[in-house]
Amino acid sequence: MRTERLQIAPATIWIATLTPPGEPARRTPISEQRAAVAELLRLAGFPPQALAHTEQGKPYIYISGVESPHISISHTHTHAALAVAPCPIGLDIERISPRPLRVLGRITDAHERALLPHPASEAEATRLWCCKEAVFKLHSPALQAVTEIRLSDFTSAEARTAPPFVASAKFLERDSSVICLASATDNTV
Repeated sequence: MRTERLQIAPATIWIATLTPPGEPARRTPISEQRAAVAELLRLAGFPPQALAHTEQGKPYIYISGVESPHISISHTHTHAALAVAPCPIGLDIERISPRPLRVLGRITDAHERALLPHPASEAEATRLWCCKEAVFKLHSPALQAVTEIRLSDFTSAEARTAPPFVASAKFLERDSSVICLASATDNTV
């Protein structure tokens, strides 16, 4: 497993590549994904047993008597990622694939589809999907579905969402995957 540490303000992100370089992408067993998250927690300076989840499933760090930073976790078949920040964040990582193009009509409105180049590429559709997932994680449990999120601006590098679920999102690409970090652009979270 190869790991990398990145800075995307306001967070530090650790990424584990679960598929060895040169090997084709494969479905990684959930046990390997969980082991990768435990390793990322160690790299971030937390004992893996400090990871806890709210009733809604949102992860957080619990260490008695210590103010915990905000975290977000994501994994795909080929990667696991952990973001740590002093403010609420949402992180998503998605492999670039045709799937987001197939569901674009169900997760976007006409305005959002107009923000994409025409025709939309797999990478652009994956960025949009990844953005909605990261914003969903940022604002959960207030959100019920990604369709409640409305993009107001979208480029290959960043995006913004409209009220009531306001966020700023930044994108990176690694190993044919999109990484999106969403953070609040005001004090609503």
